[in-house]
Amino acid sequence: MVRAYLLIKVEGGTKIAGMEHVTKHPQVKKMTWVLGPYDAIVECELPSMDDLGTFARTVRACPGVAESVTCLAVD
Repeated sequence: MVRAYLLIKVEGGTKIAGMEHVTKHPQVKKMTWVLGPYDAIVECELPSMDDLGTFARTVRACPGVAESVTCLAVD
């Protein structure tokens, strides 16, 4: 399994609508709103790096998502 964190910036006025599209995916384990350069952190778990790449592209395509950065978790 690959565990990662997606740091997400959302477009103004779309926080709730944009994140609903992200959090409905079964790969999402937890989503937290944060204050700082990003608006939300999503913890996800996927079977492979290829699946993570596909998931990250899916998140970036969600309405309201302006930008995202993917960070692999290292245990």
